[in-house]
Amino acid sequence: MPLAVRWFSDGLFISGAVEPHTRLIGARVVRIGEATVEGAFAALRPFISAENDQWVREISQSYLLLPDLLEAAGLITGTATVPLTLANRAGEEFVNMSPGGGMILAGPLRTYRPEPLYLRSASYNYWFDFLPESRTLYIKYNQCVEMTSLPWAAFLAEMNEVASTWPVERLVIDLRHNSGGSTKFLLDLLEQYRQAIGSGVVSFPKGTYGIIGKRTASSAVLNDPPAASPVPGVRYRTSPYPTRA
Repeated sequence: MPLAVRWFSDGLFISGAVEPHTRLIGARVVRIGEATVEGAFAALRPFISAENDQWVREISQSYLLLPDLLEAAGLITGTATVPLTLANRAGEEFVNMSPGGGMILAGPLRTYRPEPLYLRSASYNYWFDFLPESRTLYIKYNQCVEMTSLPWAAFLAEMNEVASTWPVERLVIDLRHNSGGSTKFLLDLLEQYRQAIGSGVVSFPKGTYGIIGKRTASSAVLNDPPAASPVPGVRYRTSPYPTRA
């Protein structure tokens, strides 16, 4: 369907849509066909290959939009349209959504769209920035896959120059969107910094942190301590499914 949906703490919401369906952004999905959203999720559960429940919930955000799969799960009859019951501030609304493609416009729709740091440069498998106010070396690690245009060795060399010569006091590695690949890349980075700290080349006196979320999976999970032999004292924080607030 020409929509994007996302689980929040109080249900499944339409988070993006292809025009002319953008008016639906922000609506809560109440029913798919005759099934409740949780009932539809349970019906699709056997079709999703996963090692844990959080990954099932994450992947279901895509699978719940596939008419063929909804029909296979017995949730709808035919795939020409998908009956949806939605709830917004005006009450409940029934729509028959036809399959279709196009560019998803993410909500909220507004001209000024300040992006939080962790959503920037999503097409890069890895990137970093120095945050001068907190003196933080922030690494966004989106995929455990080497980029042809930016080899891992070149990325490490550039980042190490900053870590050793700039006034860095804190290291943050953000794996919230990392669904896997090769474990070795981040292990190389962690081992490199472990040795650099031990020899006094770099120092993170205000701590080293890892951020994980619901989409952190596969090799990105293997990068978590203790298996990763991380930088001494690293602390991982979980980013949960957000509330709408």
